[in-house]
Amino acid sequence: MRGRKVLISFLALTLSCSGPGGNGNGGDPLFSDLGVGFGDRFFWDFYGKDGSVIWMSVHDLLLDENIDTNYADIDRFDPVAFKNLQGYLRNSRFLVFWLTKGWRESWFDIDQLNVLMSAGYVPVFMYWYFGDSLDGVPSDTEVEEFMADVDRVILFLRKLKGRKILIFEPEFNVPGIVDDPVAGEEFAGIMETAVKKVRSEVPDVLISLCMMDSGSRDLNETNPSCGFENCALGDIGSWIKADNVYSHLITSLDFICFQQMVSQLSRDPSDPSKVKIYTDEEIGIDLLPERILNLTEFLRDLYGKPVLLGYIAVASGTWTNGEFDPRGWDTKVVQTFRRLREIRPLLKEAGMFGYIPMMIFDHPQHDEGGYHFFLRNEHHLGIVRTSAEEEVDLHLYGDIEPKGSVLDEIYR
Repeated sequence: MRGRKVLISFLALTLSCSGPGGNGNGGDPLFSDLGVGFGDRFFWDFYGKDGSVIWMSVHDLLLDENIDTNYADIDRFDPVAFKNLQGYLRNSRFLVFWLTKGWRESWFDIDQLNVLMSAGYVPVFMYWYFGDSLDGVPSDTEVEEFMADVDRVILFLRKLKGRKILIFEPEFNVPGIVDDPVAGEEFAGIMETAVKKVRSEVPDVLISLCMMDSGSRDLNETNPSCGFENCALGDIGSWIKADNVYSHLITSLDFICFQQMVSQLSRDPSDPSKVKIYTDEEIGIDLLPERILNLTEFLRDLYGKPVLLGYIAVASGTWTNGEFDPRGWDTKVVQTFRRLREIRPLLKEAGMFGYIPMMIFDHPQHDEGGYHFFLRNEHHLGIVRTSAEEEVDLHLYGDIEPKGSVLDEIYR
């Protein structure tokens, strides 16, 4: 692994547990290069100058040649900034959208989605059905309800003409499943039934399950189970836990997916009522791109499948001396994406075919009513901000501002 100190005996042991999978899709043209994209919602809500709400679609953000004039009624609208953003985003390949429990087809415009697909963009649907409610193997009733919802997803996907991607359970890291081989096999069986159901009805879909990188990230930790000279570079002991599911499911998947969300502050995992403030070393932020490369190589070597970083978010807010600074980590956001750009050849060689920023716009109401694991940083996960105030404003303003040179680092 190019000089990154790995415990080869530990890696060899994990490889012997499952061995590479494969179902022939490694030759799909989509896997032959490394693309980028962006995630968010299909429609964004902006304040209008008259107090109304103006909705902008992904289609218009990418393809409306007159976006600078057609959306002039957005409050504080910056036409030059939007044309500039559009120019960068047109270099995308993947468009990530979320299907949460209770999703509705009305969240999308089918005709516009088909136009985007005809223009070469590939929609990626993060199917977060169980989500945070999952703490163990679902009951028979829950599985029955899930399969009924899978039928709805199938009907939706069949309306989209062309290649698309469906990813089950992003943020999958449930201890009650990944820590228990019996539960892992049972859950894999549920997922396999759902995957086969979708594949039988939607032949032009690529499918995966998305694991979290939830291991230690501490630069100063040298636990041998991490498998690297320090745990900021990776945590094989944690990564291998997902194999309790993947080893039973791998032949049904087209590729392997993982995600990355990093914040200087969050709820304390040991006591969620408290705030945890990490140092740069504790969260390993300066080695995040190298960690991503190591995890990509690990998954490729273990399963013999292409790898997608389904979404990545580096929250820009920091907490210092009792004050929250929404721009405190802007330099870390830029630094991370700059380094990912620099190592793209290595990522591609390691089997990665894409990485995708989780959100374009910081949103003042993101995760409203949710768990707010990242606390105030839930509102600072994007790569572009506006003057909308978190948990005060309901919608976005049009005075968009990229976080430093991040657009250039991702989309040039």
